[in-house]
Amino acid sequence: MKQNLFIKIVLSIVLVIAFYNVPTSFAGSGDWRTFYYNKYKWSKECENDYQQQSSIPNFGLQFFKLTKQYSLVKIQCTQAAYQGQYEFMIVKNPYSKNPIATPFIFETRAINNADMLMSYNKPGLVGNPIITTSPLVIKNLEKGRGLGDCGVYEVYSKLLSLSKIKATTVRVHPECDGNTNISTWKSI
Repeated sequence: MKQNLFIKIVLSIVLVIAFYNVPTSFAGSGDWRTFYYNKYKWSKECENDYQQQSSIPNFGLQFFKLTKQYSLVKIQCTQAAYQGQYEFMIVKNPYSKNPIATPFIFETRAINNADMLMSYNKPGLVGNPIITTSPLVIKNLEKGRGLGDCGVYEVYSKLLSLSKIKATTVRVHPECDGNTNISTWKSI
């Protein structure tokens, strides 16, 4: 009886994989990455950068379920000594045969050369993003150097639309002076 149940489960999994044409191999060639790139179509620049590096683990993809229909996909483009470069996509029905993928945009603010506060949009993040999903919050530290005592810290938590999120906290510290206490960095 237990053996029959096991066989039914295995056959069900095989049928689902065959139906959705999901690669069944984790061969070092990046079959999973290629499979999802062909479905979601993130930027060619990101994909080309990724292909130049072989040291990025897990094919540089992470999936975060937001709702029953939508997932956020974090796509790693590069990895430097202490941080990476990422693009993000919102995907409707991510595991279906025909998912709908939309680039995820980050609205943030910065001080320009004239010391004026300005808002701008960016298609991805450089740093070490940490993501929680209930509610959606993305925290990112873009380090000026490995110690993490200078750079830009952003918290994105205000969802403007399904494909755009706004920074609710931006802290900057341009001087690499040993101060790793982000709460003391200048808030803009």
